Amino acid sequence: MLGLCPTGLAVIRALGRKEIAVNGVDKDRWAVGFFSRYCKKLGHFDIDKQSEAAALLQSLIEYGRKASKKPVLLATSDDFLVFLAKHNETLREFYIFPEITEEVLDNFLNKKRFYQICSRNGVVTPRTFFLEKDRINSIANEVSYPCIFKPIYTHIWTGSSRA
Repeated sequence: MLGLCPTGLAVIRALGRKEIAVNGVDKDRWAVGFFSRYCKKLGHFDIDKQSEAAALLQSLIEYGRKASKKPVLLATSDDFLVFLAKHNETLREFYIFPEITEEVLDNFLNKKRFYQICSRNGVVTPRTFFLEKDRINSIANEVSYPCIFKPIYTHIWTGSSRA
């Protein structure tokens, strides 16, 4: 599993409770998923650094090469989804995961588009507002607090890149 944030932890727990082995990677050595009894640490790699992204790719290739059957590879964060898309062809030889086209990638990375896709397909989501200059005051009166503010492209906001 690539990405051991709270979303990753939820997946780790769901799989672990079904006795499915999970090996995890994250950019942050203190990512919460590393502390789950269901997750074996494969390593932490700051994939924003080219040398560490290359090291992760090599580590994944070696792990996949040694596996008796192709493991399933999951990305639970935008940064790792971008990494997986970039190395789609190379990793497909060793892992099972959905094909990630540019359209699929942008559907997940663009939080507004992702919300719209969920809404059209009946996926329950929290009430969501998209801030526009002329609506900020009216939205402030409709929002219940506490609330979460999130940029449309999280990986860009946090300083990560698609490179």
